[in-house]
Amino acid sequence: MLTDIEREKLREEEVFRKEIRTELLEKKNTSKIGDFLSQAGLLFVGFLLTTAAGSVLTHIWSARESENQRLRIERQHAFDLRYAIVDKMLRAVAETDTAAEDILRTYEWSEWKTPEVGESRKNWLAKSREWRIASQVTEEEIFINFSDPQISTNFLQIEEYRLRLGNIITNLLNNNYKQNEIKSVLFRTKLLLSENRRLLKANGQLMGQEAKSEFERQPKLGWGF
Repeated sequence: MLTDIEREKLREEEVFRKEIRTELLEKKNTSKIGDFLSQAGLLFVGFLLTTAAGSVLTHIWSARESENQRLRIERQHAFDLRYAIVDKMLRAVAETDTAAEDILRTYEWSEWKTPEVGESRKNWLAKSREWRIASQVTEEEIFINFSDPQISTNFLQIEEYRLRLGNIITNLLNNNYKQNEIKSVLFRTKLLLSENRRLLKANGQLMGQEAKSEFERQPKLGWGF
């Protein structure tokens, strides 16, 4: 038989054990909730980081695409400008050379009518004035837009040939050559025109090659990393 004191101790021990079990159970449940909250927090933080990283990468890609687009437009503009200069050079030289050839033909064939001879001389004077302006503008445009020094050198030589050509034709029109000199003068002038055409063609090719090369150097599209 247990005494009253022993029974009281057993009850106290049982109450104590119940309290302990209750406390442990609460801690266990709290631990599970904590683990869950911790995992959920990590997932949330991971989501935020992923979203932020994605936004940053999207921003970088978008900015790089915009820059590539800007550069592509600039290179296309530069390409078009260079080819416009080539066309202007070819046209200006061709027009003044053709006007010179028309003058030379009036000395090679004696059957030209007076109005036709007068028209040739009028056209020569007009194209000469146009050349003086066009050559100066083209020279500056070549210097600014083309990096190959040979291109500028070639055009300066073309201008020199044109100056010599103009002096010859001016002397022809002013009858400054003797009759027996005209044939040799015409021959030298044709050689000058031929050399000018050769140099013009070579310069046009150099200019076209540089324009194409610069255009093809544009950056590739994409992430740019």
